[in-house]
Amino acid sequence: MKAQTELLKKQITEGEEKRKESEKEQEDLLVLLDELSTKRRVDKENMRNAGLEVSEDEGEGEDDEDE
Repeated sequence: MKAQTELLKKQITEGEEKRKESEKEQEDLLVLLDELSTKRRVDKENMRNAGLEVSEDEGEGEDDEDE
């Protein structure tokens, strides 16, 4: 019985570690997405200021709602 309890505790600990790793990875990906979106907006603005033609994406208005 004690061996089963220890095994279950170990499995729980491993599961929690995997969950934390997954959450950290998702957070990192969200940060990356935000950085890329910001860079894209800045790049488009720079292109407009340089007189270059910039296409307007359908989802671009959605990004502006966060600001």
